Amino acid sequence: MNKNNISLLYFIILISFGSVGAVIPSGALVNISSAFGIAKHETDSIISLFLLGYAISQLMYAYIGNIIGSIGVIRWGAYLAIFGFFITAISYNINCLLLGRFISGVGSGCGLAVTFGLISYYYKTPNKAKQVTSYTSSAFAVMPGVAVFLGGIINNYLNWKYIWYFMLVYSLVILLIANQLSKTYELLPKAKIHLHNFYGELKTYGYPAIIWGICGGMIYMFASHLPVISMLEFKLNSLQFSFIYSLAMLGYFLGNIITAVFHKKYNSKIILNIGMLINFIAAISFVIIHVVQDYTLFYFAPIFFLYVSFPMIFSTLIAFAMQSVINKTVASAMSAFICMVLSALITSGVSVINITAAVETYIILLLCVLLNVVTYYYMQIVKLK
Repeated sequence: MNKNNISLLYFIILISFGSVGAVIPSGALVNISSAFGIAKHETDSIISLFLLGYAISQLMYAYIGNIIGSIGVIRWGAYLAIFGFFITAISYNINCLLLGRFISGVGSGCGLAVTFGLISYYYKTPNKAKQVTSYTSSAFAVMPGVAVFLGGIINNYLNWKYIWYFMLVYSLVILLIANQLSKTYELLPKAKIHLHNFYGELKTYGYPAIIWGICGGMIYMFASHLPVISMLEFKLNSLQFSFIYSLAMLGYFLGNIITAVFHKKYNSKIILNIGMLINFIAAISFVIIHVVQDYTLFYFAPIFFLYVSFPMIFSTLIAFAMQSVINKTVASAMSAFICMVLSALITSGVSVINITAAVETYIILLLCVLLNVVTYYYMQIVKLK
């Protein structure tokens, strides 16, 4: 194997490691609440604590990766994830389960922390890197969509505890990928990080990371709250919700395909403007559906178009930022840290509310407006073309 023959599938599996682990229990949250005797809205912590560990891991891996390299980060993360998922599998109370979720979140963060840096390492041409980033970023929602559906099937036909066994197997696959990548990856000597360069580059990738975090916050908010809303207000069972939501998440796959194709024909500014327009229309659609009070399958349609818009916006900006910085390992991990901190804050912040479909409608509208404003501002300050 040489550097030009790296499978795109490796990057997809790596970047989706944490996001799959975060959302795969979504369809089983109501069953888990019954098993441990807790209120249904309190199961949000099963998602948010994982995200907290996920966020913390990004700073940890930013430092460790600068010493042992990206492959070492993947290996250590996989070992930690195995330990965390094992704890969740044998948990006997909710506190034990949450501890396992936090630890597995820290471990699973390894994939996100290094993937964009690895893409920049293996693909030197900017346009090629943007295309690979777009395809790889599809895993951020496509694989979680598959995971939500798979989690619903496991919960419906087996038991929710088998979800953790599945993630143990996933962790072993991550180890196998690390071994394959190690055959072509050269461990670069540790580079000294100068604060001037660090803060200078932070300005370049900081705004794209914030934009990414707002998108991630909406994705994980749906994953943690929509299952309960769907089962209590829409009267869907776990398998029905998992199937319908997975179809909605296919919008992310379509958005990444569109983004990758558009990068061959149009400049980044055009792609971003189209993405922002689709995003705003989807947000307004939520309000219209709320006004007519049709909280059935129509509620999932705007989610589909939101997911179309996300990769057009954040993956375009992340690819631009990664090509503009020198210290790609630190920039990749720091971007992921900012993203996951925002995602965890949004998800946890909404968790304090006994959220309903009506409340969620206006939260989404507010976040979409914020997303468009920050994106437009960043385009102006970097004079993106």
